[in-house]
Amino acid sequence: MKFKLLKSDKIKFLLKKASIHSIVLLLGVSIGIYLQRNDSVKIYLNSYLEELILFSIGNAETEKKINLDFSFLKVRKLELSRNKDIFDTEYDSKYVFEKKRFYPKQSGLILVDIWDTSNEPNDGFRKRHESFVLNKIVPLINLARKLNIQIIHSPHGSAISTHVKVLPEDILLEVDNLPFQMQSLYLYNQLHKRGITTLLYSGNSTHKCLFDRPDGIYAMRKLLNDFILVRDATMAFEYHSTIKGELMTTVFTNYIEESYGVSTTIDDINMSSTSPGSI
Repeated sequence: MKFKLLKSDKIKFLLKKASIHSIVLLLGVSIGIYLQRNDSVKIYLNSYLEELILFSIGNAETEKKINLDFSFLKVRKLELSRNKDIFDTEYDSKYVFEKKRFYPKQSGLILVDIWDTSNEPNDGFRKRHESFVLNKIVPLINLARKLNIQIIHSPHGSAISTHVKVLPEDILLEVDNLPFQMQSLYLYNQLHKRGITTLLYSGNSTHKCLFDRPDGIYAMRKLLNDFILVRDATMAFEYHSTIKGELMTTVFTNYIEESYGVSTTIDDINMSSTSPGSI
């Protein structure tokens, strides 16, 4: 009889324990579903996580001392015409050129999706991309190395073009297994450790990868304040209605210049090396 009572009590205990575990599991699943469906809560938690990580990064010492050597770089931005005093149209928007201080040793050149396209099924794009890498990207990389600009390779899990050499001192981003926001923070951490405050963007594709990748302009805008698009070192997989004149590249270049930062050219970067500044 005593044995039966003990056995009964044990069964009740196990059932109670199982019920508690089930409740906890159900609660966890419910919270998970809620967070997935409730964007405001998800955004708040992501933002809070970013601030915690950025706080710890910001209080860490950098590996590279800040270098105050600078030059003057010619940059371009797009200014919309919205003048109440005159009759104006969209045609009156204009490019504005200016000289800005440029610190090469505190700058990084990020090469987005400079892929090996030898197996690319679209023949036209393959030829354009091959020419683009040889005539734009390779000269830009050589110039950046000459000016001591940090090279950052961001191939997003694909093979890098055989025309591009990855050196030991380069940053190679291989973090595609991390969540989106964590990839952005990883890049920021790598930049912070090296004292890099300016990112030069180049690569493929202007309207997709350069803009909306985790290390693209839109994701990094909250972490860095200084972006420069190298506009003649970016290209897009154009559409049938945009390939003539490569309009997708042009339109998105304008969008970035108007809303997010400025642009420059390979020649302007080269010319900046002949216009050193002084504190």
